[in-house]
Amino acid sequence: MSVNLHLSVEVRGYDPAKADDIIDAIVGILDREGLTHDFGQFEYTQGADGQHLLRTRTNPQMPVIISKSYVWIPKMTERLEAAVHQANGGACEVRFSGDDADGGTQSESSHLAGWRPLTSQDDRDEPGAASISRVERHVIKAALLDELLPKDRLKLEGRLAGPGPTNIRELVVIADIGERVLQYCSVIERNDPAIHLAVRSVAQSASGTLVLSSGTNGHEVEILLGDRKIVMGCDSPNGSGDIIRWKDGWYAALAARDEECLELLSGIPDNAMKAAGNFDSYHYSWKEALVAFRSDPQSALPHIESAIKLSQPERTLRGHPSAVAAQHAIFPMLSSLVRMEADTFNQRLVAALKAHRNFWKSQGPKGWIAWGPLALCCLAHDCGIPVEVESDYLLPILINRR
Repeated sequence: MSVNLHLSVEVRGYDPAKADDIIDAIVGILDREGLTHDFGQFEYTQGADGQHLLRTRTNPQMPVIISKSYVWIPKMTERLEAAVHQANGGACEVRFSGDDADGGTQSESSHLAGWRPLTSQDDRDEPGAASISRVERHVIKAALLDELLPKDRLKLEGRLAGPGPTNIRELVVIADIGERVLQYCSVIERNDPAIHLAVRSVAQSASGTLVLSSGTNGHEVEILLGDRKIVMGCDSPNGSGDIIRWKDGWYAALAARDEECLELLSGIPDNAMKAAGNFDSYHYSWKEALVAFRSDPQSALPHIESAIKLSQPERTLRGHPSAVAAQHAIFPMLSSLVRMEADTFNQRLVAALKAHRNFWKSQGPKGWIAWGPLALCCLAHDCGIPVEVESDYLLPILINRR
């Protein structure tokens, strides 16, 4: 016998750091039952008792037809409990329920204001928009950010106004403060004008550090900082001017649309960066791809393919596998930009953001911004490709040049 049911899944008392894993587990069960398109987006709340509640349910206006529900619901409950407990790394309360849609007594939980389809785990259709996807950010502890942001904003403004810096270490500190301002703003002040100041400071600090680290020791060069030009002596070799800092600087310069920084960074020789740190060779192929795209996009393709091949698990020697996977997922995005393929760019953006989340969700209070995907979104915008993915890992104020 078949019945029309309003279905819901609720998880209480789970570890909020494991929310993404729990969602993955639930969606996997729903997908195997062919129910992914029936359920709505996950809601996060916290009860008066302090316990976290995660829930999803079917469209209150469209019940689901279930055969032998008296057998199916207990089996689904058992499967969901096992999957959620494993994802959570321990026991928590899992409730799967089905309310009779024909009995005239729907539970309160079936009436969802603003219900929107799940579609897949976190790629969802926004009302009134065509195929807008969303990738949720990993859980962030935002305590005290409203106090920390003003302090670091003032620190950054003070250091950019002068005097100094007098050495590479002070440049690195400016970049660190700028990155903190950007991370804090991404959580509590996503349209703060300080975002533009901070991203430019990261780009300028990185380019200055690389220039000073790659020149002849003691030779004086001119670097950019804020609206000033500062003369400093080169200090090489040192451990600050490596390929990772180059990449971070390039991403920040793309987001800031800072052509002077991009020009400085494009002239940094590989041997100087290799002397500063030992990293897998795919980083250098990616560097060549980014530099090539700036002047001749088509010429970037062989370098992109090289970066993809060299970042395969069997070809890498250093770095956490999930970190390498996060880098690997970014590279195809640039291929889509070369070919001006809007749909594949956005699909690959979703994949890159998920890979970023997969690594950073277990790495502590970092990774709040996905710098590589964000930088390529800025490129996409400037190339006329619409960014049709929403995520707190991205900063639309930078993408859209607001």
